[in-house]
Amino acid sequence: MELFPKLREKEESHRPQSNQVIEALKSAGFNTIEEIVFWETRALYESKEPLLEDIRSRTGRSILFDLDDKELERLVGMLNEKISVNGPLEEKDRWTIWKAVKLNTPSKERFL
Repeated sequence: MELFPKLREKEESHRPQSNQVIEALKSAGFNTIEEIVFWETRALYESKEPLLEDIRSRTGRSILFDLDDKELERLVGMLNEKISVNGPLEEKDRWTIWKAVKLNTPSKERFL
């Protein structure tokens, strides 16, 4: 996203900010809201070459279809330069889950 800011804009346009989700849950009457963030191992690579090939083929990365082939090669080249480790690599995805509880409070009218 550093090389192609348009990818960040696309990513942000279809992923709400945490504060937006929390405010929406509050507006819907949820009282107890918990945000849980975790990292999931997407793939393990013995070296950077299989990772770069995976990126080149756009495997599991729909956002990369917004790049033409030339742009994709620029990205792969940049990653090749920036990734200094040639040993095992772990690719992770970040997930956020919001857990919300809505406590129903009986209205006073029910007791009249």
